[in-house]
Amino acid sequence: MRWYTRGADEADDPAAYHICGKGIPVTPEGIKERLQRKHRILENGCHEWTGYGLKSRRTDAAPRGLIVINGKRHRVHRLAWEIYRGPIPNGLWVLHKCDNGLCINPDHLYLGNHAQNMEDVVRRRRSPKIKLTEDQVRMIRASSLSSRALAKEFGVKKSSILCVRNGKTHRFVI
Repeated sequence: MRWYTRGADEADDPAAYHICGKGIPVTPEGIKERLQRKHRILENGCHEWTGYGLKSRRTDAAPRGLIVINGKRHRVHRLAWEIYRGPIPNGLWVLHKCDNGLCINPDHLYLGNHAQNMEDVVRRRRSPKIKLTEDQVRMIRASSLSSRALAKEFGVKKSSILCVRNGKTHRFVI
């Protein structure tokens, strides 16, 4: 757990390290206590973080919960994964099954890579840039119409049709 490592020259007393000045020791137990105190349970089972968080600069992105430990911000869903499931292997991300960026319920989280996250964004249509459905992608691939005609029919650019046909986008659609 990257947030829990200490060098030999640092104090052995975990109480010397605090979560954003709240007096909670930076230990797995201290983090767990903070996570348990700062969330509410929604009807869909999400444990929604109610503490500090930031909205992304992207207008379409969900806010993310944060905890400051020793002056560094950590995303709470990643901390929740580490506390309840274990270390996050290098190169993997903690993704949400529930599409709630503030959810810290370990049952709603899973590990994946960047490509899987992007597939998820497309599949769940979480970006305003995504205009084609999976059925439309299948129709484009099966069609003998020109890319220009299909672009006009679906209200997208010709380059979008070419990307679908060449397998550069929507690769997961079978």
